[in-house]
Amino acid sequence: MKKNLLSLLLLMLVCVQMAFAQTKVTGTVVDVNSDPLTGASVLLKGTSVGVATDIDGNFTINAEAGQTLVISYV
Repeated sequence: MKKNLLSLLLLMLVCVQMAFAQTKVTGTVVDVNSDPLTGASVLLKGTSVGVATDIDGNFTINAEAGQTLVISYV
């Protein structure tokens, strides 16, 4: 019983570590005049994961180390 409990605890610790492998990336999208861009798209390259900037051009997205952000605005 004690061995099963220890194994379960170890498995839970590994799962928690994997869940925190992603990093929260925050930023602000601005134009050439440093004015914030509302509604700009921020996507993780090669995925369909993305967010839109808020009224102040701010965004937050979860990304893994080494992923590239693609920003577009029309």
